[in-house]
Amino acid sequence: LAIVGGDVKSLPSWVKGERVKALNLVRLGSRYQVMIPMADESTQAWRTRYLKGWVRWAGVPDEFWTDPAGGTMSDKFLEAMAGDGILEVCGGEVHSQVGTTKRHGAIAEEKFAKTLETVQPRDRSEWESCLIETLAAKHRTMLHHGFAPCQHVFGRTPRLPADILDEQSCIISE
Repeated sequence: LAIVGGDVKSLPSWVKGERVKALNLVRLGSRYQVMIPMADESTQAWRTRYLKGWVRWAGVPDEFWTDPAGGTMSDKFLEAMAGDGILEVCGGEVHSQVGTTKRHGAIAEEKFAKTLETVQPRDRSEWESCLIETLAAKHRTMLHHGFAPCQHVFGRTPRLPADILDEQSCIISE
């Protein structure tokens, strides 16, 4: 089953002292994570960002687990997800898996804060690039069952520009 855990994170902004809400989604089998910044808190905006940021590439999960005590996702949003064909939208009895989502959200936020401190983005575009690169680095380095999340999902580790330059070309000799 493709089980996704979700919650809402409040990430540091490019403007000192401000925060940006983000939908935090973690595929529990691989620990692959997506954080989708949310400018608008309407149900329709959340749904659109979820469809573009998760469903477009990963498909509809079989189950979606969230913390019912968190109260951060509207019932309308969760009902719409259930309407997509998700077998179960649940919380409560799955505290250990909800904890996995929260733990990975905290790890990503910590790494992201360090990235922001180093890069010091000037606008939202640079800030979003920092978020994307932070998660890409996390997907290459944090192992789960001996493999990085990107290896679980895509079957290989993405190549970096330095890897491409150093790689020997594949030449078939006759």
